[in-house]
Amino acid sequence: MDRRSVIIAGSLLAGLAAIIGVAVALGSGGGGGGSVGSGSATTTTTSVAATTLPSITPTTLLPPQSLVPTTPTTVVITPPPSTTPTTTPNGASDVGITAHTIRITVVADTAPVVKGVEAWAATVNGTGGLAGRTVKVEARVVSSASEYTAAIANACTTSFAVVGSSSQFDSQTSGLQCGVPEVATRIFDPAHQARPNAYAVIPARAGLVPVGAFRHLLSSVAGCCHQYVLVPAVGPGRAPTQAAVQAATAIGFTTAATPDVPAGSPPGEYTKIVADLVSKQATFASSGLGAESTVRLRKAAAANPGASVVTAWYCDATCADPSFLTSGGAAVDGENVDIGVNPLTDEARIPTMAAYVRAMKSLGTPTVAGLESYSAGLLFQQAVRQVVTASGTNGITRVRLLAALGTVHTFTAGGILGTTDVGARQPTGCYVLLGVEGGRFVRVFPAASAQLDCGTQNLQTVPTGG
Repeated sequence: MDRRSVIIAGSLLAGLAAIIGVAVALGSGGGGGGSVGSGSATTTTTSVAATTLPSITPTTLLPPQSLVPTTPTTVVITPPPSTTPTTTPNGASDVGITAHTIRITVVADTAPVVKGVEAWAATVNGTGGLAGRTVKVEARVVSSASEYTAAIANACTTSFAVVGSSSQFDSQTSGLQCGVPEVATRIFDPAHQARPNAYAVIPARAGLVPVGAFRHLLSSVAGCCHQYVLVPAVGPGRAPTQAAVQAATAIGFTTAATPDVPAGSPPGEYTKIVADLVSKQATFASSGLGAESTVRLRKAAAANPGASVVTAWYCDATCADPSFLTSGGAAVDGENVDIGVNPLTDEARIPTMAAYVRAMKSLGTPTVAGLESYSAGLLFQQAVRQVVTASGTNGITRVRLLAALGTVHTFTAGGILGTTDVGARQPTGCYVLLGVEGGRFVRVFPAASAQLDCGTQNLQTVPTGG
């Protein structure tokens, strides 16, 4: 072969190689490729085995209902055409994902919330993992706004998603601007609730206050409800407590007093509070400062015979914890505790709840707060599996996860929750009212197990702002 023939042959081979290279590049970069990406605060890492964000479409409230939750509906989603992940050789498709792991972060004010996410991860890892990967949980327990900010900033660069979080400091949302998906338990700050990359298994919305338990007490307890409510003097709990007072008034409560109470007030201050409560003949009493404050209020009331004027003692889900029973003892007997999920006593009727209880055997005591965050893990799991169905195990990205979450409209966590329109961020009004009797929680309403009372009749509109 002469020199010219060699040159021509070499040119043909080079051209063929270039064509093959383009074809490979197109095949690996299109919409069907990709892989999975999953402070001074107390931090633990548990191994238990930008983007275009979707817009919020306002929807109308769900119709009034009392229901037995149904099994969640899985919807297969098609990712937005602008989503074009790049598959890397190690199987990663986004932040926090490798060929073998999905890393998530949980940010919470209390350990029980963290334990719920860890229990979910243990359960999913024990059945083969998620998208063929082991879920790893970074736990961040925070006690200040700065610790919350640092935890979210860290999650933005290290984790695929924030899962199961619940914090009174969640108004610090600047870190979420990176586009990290949040699959929270509860979101308290109104601006945070509206963020396009944040969803919650127990949605809330500014100006809508749950009043189902208030309505039940008003209609079923003789003499109720002339309310005496302890309002946090400062802090993130102040505005929600004031909104609850407004909502209760709107449905028929009258008001005896709403004193401002600093956090950490000593027992002697509660003695004075109870004396004032008695003098004002209040028939309904509660504290917006949480379980510890409620215990101090009830102990002070137990020492004042005049406190028998109160016919309804009330606490929100912060009191739905075994520690409330232990610290309160006989003094908290008769407390009404309002929760947004089916209680742990329904374990035999709800398999997903039973799975949570089993997972907690190696982690600690089951709690309602943990059950709620476990449910957030189940929502994350469902959304990831939807993405896998549409795009494969190496097609999981933050953008695709958010698109999947936006399609979830009938989520129940297998019956732990009432039917929830997660995608529309629609509050359900669902509740169960528990009572404390002889050192244990018992169902008060609805009486039937595995059932919550849900619907728009349990939501009251109140003014916002100003």
